[in-house]
Amino acid sequence: MKTLGRFQIVALALLGLVLLAPLSLEAAGTSLLETVQQRGRVIVGVPTDAVPFGSIDKTGNRVGFSMDLAKEIADALKVKLELRDTNPTTRIPLIQSGGVDVVIEPSLITKKRMEVVDFTVPYYMDLKGNRMIVEKGSAIKGYGDLGGKTVAVIQGSIAIDRIKRNAPNAKLLILQDYPATLLALKRGQADALFAMDYIVAEMLEKNRGENFEATPPLMEIQLIGMMVRQNDSKWRNAIDFVLHDLWQSKKYHEIYRKHFQRDPHPNFSIPQWEF
Repeated sequence: MKTLGRFQIVALALLGLVLLAPLSLEAAGTSLLETVQQRGRVIVGVPTDAVPFGSIDKTGNRVGFSMDLAKEIADALKVKLELRDTNPTTRIPLIQSGGVDVVIEPSLITKKRMEVVDFTVPYYMDLKGNRMIVEKGSAIKGYGDLGGKTVAVIQGSIAIDRIKRNAPNAKLLILQDYPATLLALKRGQADALFAMDYIVAEMLEKNRGENFEATPPLMEIQLIGMMVRQNDSKWRNAIDFVLHDLWQSKKYHEIYRKHFQRDPHPNFSIPQWEF
């Protein structure tokens, strides 16, 4: 009998939380699925400062993993695609207000967030977790070194809760976006910058020559899902089924390799349903 790995067990546990989200109340109204089909357009929130999920290229176009998945969703639903910029501060309010139909950002699936929004099945798993950017030679290597230190984070990110939990004596400098956190570090307003591993790598790449380095990974399994409004299982399921088909057809793997230059982790898969 095949034994599930630790990562697979965690993934299944979080998937259970997603699938146990409140059942839809669309009987009392119209599901977003019908709204999107009648509108002929799906409005997708995507990041512009989170490479490789989303960024702006030299020609001013949005590019990234999120954008390509958004295109696949629009194609599967046979509607046009409208992209809107979102970030950790704006994404939940935009979902709740109906400003966007779905957010495809690197949004971690957490119990706290599921109190106000629903998530699709996980579409990405990050095993490296978070890192910090610090000055070269800094004594800061992990949570245990943050006592009395100022850590720059972005508003609305899971980093805030993680630092409060793992380094309660650290001081938080909460800013609007990642460029602002890096600027705070450069100006000496922060001792460290805390972000997901791939964002840290991109920042260091763009700032070669600066006196900065990354700490070792703060290993935490991170499952990422697409945010949708609460209590609309018909809409959530429609997106889940698109993800199912992308995985089954291997189109997901093609898109993943394009942006991450590697295959999906062997312990990760998008759930498959019998039809």
